Amino acid sequence: GGIDLTKFNGKVINDKLRNEICNEIGMNKDAFPIIGFCGRLTYEKGLNELVLAFENVLERFPNANLLFIALKAEGERDSFQSKLDNKIYKSSLNTKIFITYRKDVPNLLNLLDIFVLPSYREGLPRSIMEAMAMGVPVIGTNIRGIREEIIDGENGLLVAPKNATQLTEAILLLSNNMDLRKKLIKNARSTIKNNFRIDLVLNRIENIYK
Repeated sequence: GGIDLTKFNGKVINDKLRNEICNEIGMNKDAFPIIGFCGRLTYEKGLNELVLAFENVLERFPNANLLFIALKAEGERDSFQSKLDNKIYKSSLNTKIFITYRKDVPNLLNLLDIFVLPSYREGLPRSIMEAMAMGVPVIGTNIRGIREEIIDGENGLLVAPKNATQLTEAILLLSNNMDLRKKLIKNARSTIKNNFRIDLVLNRIENIYK
């Protein structure tokens, strides 16, 4: 689970590249907040709650966008994405919610104002660590694995799983509180540097084998 900090090296605004990516995806480059998720589009990732929370956020921030950086699921789980697509279109959110299968994850994380992983279960999620390393404030559910990465109020925010209300409140808090965002970003980068940097992780693995 180590993170290469030369690849995920903090948020750097490149307006030209940002505009090109937004145009390709169809997003509004001036949207705020741009909320993002990265992973497989499956039920246990908590995406139903994320969409519900996003609908609530739109009431306060009508210019908000939601970006799914998607990894393709396999087998029986494929059906969930169809349900997600239907929900987006039935709710007339297709101009606000976007799904991309682009592989340049650091560039996509650079677009985000907030990263969310509202899973019901996880191992040690790499996506949160990558967002932390890129300087994007993170929100995750208070479950095993995510708790090993996020210290609530210090380097990110934790919410209860399957709770769209708490998720809405956390997104709005980060959207409205720039001082908190700066604190979380600074501490999150230090968390990755001091605990999850790739050379540290490889050394731990080597020592275990020895």
